[in-house]
Amino acid sequence: MTSAQKTAYRRNGSVGKLQLVGYVDINTAGDLHELACRALADTKAQTVCVELAQADRLDVTALQILCALARDLRADDRSFQVEEMQPAVADEVAALGISL
Repeated sequence: MTSAQKTAYRRNGSVGKLQLVGYVDINTAGDLHELACRALADTKAQTVCVELAQADRLDVTALQILCALARDLRADDRSFQVEEMQPAVADEVAALGISL
């Protein structure tokens, strides 16, 4: 399965959804960055939700991209949310001291 099949961005009304699946790491960072840029450019999305229910692991590269997306959305007076984070992913994020 390619990374393009693992990650997706879609919008429903004013809410954009960025869905991450499996291991999101340096190998798939390019695809994640492209989708994050797409979400940021989608000005009809006042809120961007990152769905992590199917994400098994996020490495530092993926977390940096998500943190940058959150920062840029908030600077544009838009909202960033994280939904359904797996416990293992939540532990990784907490261990790094990152707040999504």
